[in-house]
Amino acid sequence: MTAFRESVLETDEVESKNIINPSYVSKEATSLTAKSSLSGSVEYIDTSKNNDVIFKSNYKTTGLGQQDVFFLDGKTDEKIMKLTCKQNITKDNVIYVYRYKSTYDGQEAAEDGTYLFAEIIISSNWDTSCESVCSVIEAKGKQNIVYTTRKVVAMKFFAQLQTQTKLIGKIYEGPFASSTTILEVASGIDMLMAAVMGSSVMAGGSSAGALAGAGVT
Repeated sequence: MTAFRESVLETDEVESKNIINPSYVSKEATSLTAKSSLSGSVEYIDTSKNNDVIFKSNYKTTGLGQQDVFFLDGKTDEKIMKLTCKQNITKDNVIYVYRYKSTYDGQEAAEDGTYLFAEIIISSNWDTSCESVCSVIEAKGKQNIVYTTRKVVAMKFFAQLQTQTKLIGKIYEGPFASSTTILEVASGIDMLMAAVMGSSVMAGGSSAGALAGAGVT
C-alpha cells in the first residue's frame, strides 16, 4: 500500500476534445479532498493550495437502479457536468457522462440540453479488485478509450488513474474513519473526469459502484 501511495504521477496534456471544461484542468500537481455530507452531496476541496471548493456534486434517483448526478462549480453553483448512473446486478455498471456543449460537430442534444461526452464501464473481479474504462465520444458511433482506473486489492481503498501511457492520478481513503477520500492528480489533468474515474471503483463494481463513481456515498 505504501509503495502505491508513493508512486510518482506523470504530467500529461490531455487533448482538449477529451476535457469536460478547461476551467477544471489542473495547472500543477493538485490534491483534492472529497468530503461527503449526510445528504449525499460531495465537495471537492483543493487542499494542496487554498482550501477552495473547486466543484461539488449532488444527485437524484430517477428510477430503479438509476440516478442522475450533477456536478456544480464550487463558487457559482453553475452546472458543469451530468452523470447518468445505471446499476446492474448481473452485468457491468455504466456511467454516461454529459456536458453542456457538443462533443463533436452536428451532435444532437439530449432533451435537457446536455450532450453525451463519454461512457464509463465498471467491471469487478472475484478478488475485490475492480477496473473502470472511460471511452470519450469522438463522432457518432465512434469512441476512443482515454482513461482507465484500477482498484488495488488492499486493506484500505486505493486506486490508480491512467491514460493509455501514463499514471496521472491516484485516489485513496482519508485518515481514520472520516467520510473523505483524497484525489491526487498531476499537472494538465481534467479534474472532473479524474474525480469520477478515481471513485468509480470504490464500491468494487458492486451494484453500488455506479453511484460511488459519481461521488455519491
